[in-house]
Amino acid sequence: MTHPASPLPVPVFYTRASCKLCQQAEALLLEWEFSFQRVDIAGDEDLIARYGHHVPVLSLPLPTGERTLHRGPLSRSGLPALQLRLIRLRREAAQTVPRQLN
Repeated sequence: MTHPASPLPVPVFYTRASCKLCQQAEALLLEWEFSFQRVDIAGDEDLIARYGHHVPVLSLPLPTGERTLHRGPLSRSGLPALQLRLIRLRREAAQTVPRQLN
């Protein structure tokens, strides 16, 4: 019997509390009922080195490594492209996750 692969990861939203673009992007994501895990990069030296002032960033952790869904300002017109990118990356991830047999 084949079991479904493990659930696919939730996108991670990298932000900083003082970032106006981050606040606007987060408000749009919440308005669209887009599921994500919020991570404030402040105080995390590794994340600050990786993203610096280049937030907001929405990425998807995959078995093959983290993939960026969106970087920078987010607009209402950007939702369809963001959703399509997420669908494609999740499909790619599902193909790389081995299925278990019983």
